[in-house]
Amino acid sequence: MKNIIILDPSCVDDSRTHHLYSLKGHAHVFHTAGYNVIAGSNINCTLELSECKNYPLFSYTVYDEIRSASTGKLKRFLKKPCYSYLVRKTAGSIRNLLDENNIVKSDHVFIPTCDWIMLQSLARLVKKNEFPPSLHLLFMYERANWMTAGYPYSRLLALLKELLAKRGNIYIYTETERHAANLENELGFRPASFPFPALPFDTKRQSGSQYGNIHIGALGGGRKDKGYQLLPGIIKKFNETCPDHAKSRFLIQRARQEDRINAVTKELELIDNVQLLDNQLGRDEYSISMMKCDIALFPYSDVYKVRGSGIVNEAVANGIPLVCSADTALSEAITYENGLTALTIEDYAQSIAKIIGNIDRFRKNAEVARSRFIENFYNNPVIRNIHNHEIH
Repeated sequence: MKNIIILDPSCVDDSRTHHLYSLKGHAHVFHTAGYNVIAGSNINCTLELSECKNYPLFSYTVYDEIRSASTGKLKRFLKKPCYSYLVRKTAGSIRNLLDENNIVKSDHVFIPTCDWIMLQSLARLVKKNEFPPSLHLLFMYERANWMTAGYPYSRLLALLKELLAKRGNIYIYTETERHAANLENELGFRPASFPFPALPFDTKRQSGSQYGNIHIGALGGGRKDKGYQLLPGIIKKFNETCPDHAKSRFLIQRARQEDRINAVTKELELIDNVQLLDNQLGRDEYSISMMKCDIALFPYSDVYKVRGSGIVNEAVANGIPLVCSADTALSEAITYENGLTALTIEDYAQSIAKIIGNIDRFRKNAEVARSRFIENFYNNPVIRNIHNHEIH
């Protein structure tokens, strides 16, 4: 049985956010495909990983620590000897994991979080010929933008090109077609794309339409780049123009206090058909809230122009019709008329009303999208490349 190692320092637990659920999702897919899965995770990882052998390796998690740091703090951090020490330590941890599990050239390593420290560590191992397996890198634009640990995107891209030039058997992936198109110009080939891991929840569907109501969800924690400040205007416009608005209820995760958009939260609190949820939901609370939704609303900003969203993918994987921003890569999730796109507040209000007026058709299309999404996820480009690699 061939080995697949997943290296994911960002993965700490699955209780706070869908992003930290990626290791578990990828492990499930590779295990289902018949591979022996070995995980290298953060030293503080609390995930229950029944489908793989887990080694808590990494002492850094860029996702939590470096992302939240100020630019000045980042620059100071990078100038310290501890940064180069961290690269050496990470490279050593990876090498020890490969040695302990007798990883050879015919095995594979998949890295879903392509951060700067990880790439530096890989470059160090490749240079010393201490990295025999094939390498699969998911180059996520969101993380490439801030998980560079303060380095510009161009620097990360240059290091990626350096790795590609030094050896073969390196496969690059993106989470959106838009990002793949951008990288094609830089790399000279078009990477395969596949969405962030999302599988159906175990939670039973409890949509509001079962009780004569429609629930519209804006989940994931309120932030400006997720259009939180647009929500009062969208809901008020919807209430003004939709005759049946009294039967509709909006489920919204409130913003964090430190995001300085408290005025938006106060405005939402004054709207009768709005139910505000905590900014931080546990995994069970989050899945229950998602499964109450008849429509999932994503008025995201152009920060998502080429990057994907795990929450959007989870809505698709659970058969929920979407309303997404038209000028972002999120629109790629609407593949089987399972939702509508919008640009303005008026567009969003009208799109929600249109789906409500044709809820049975959109729900049927969303089920088709759900089936295709899950089918494609279990047969994603990583699995196909590994299979083709073994044939040759």
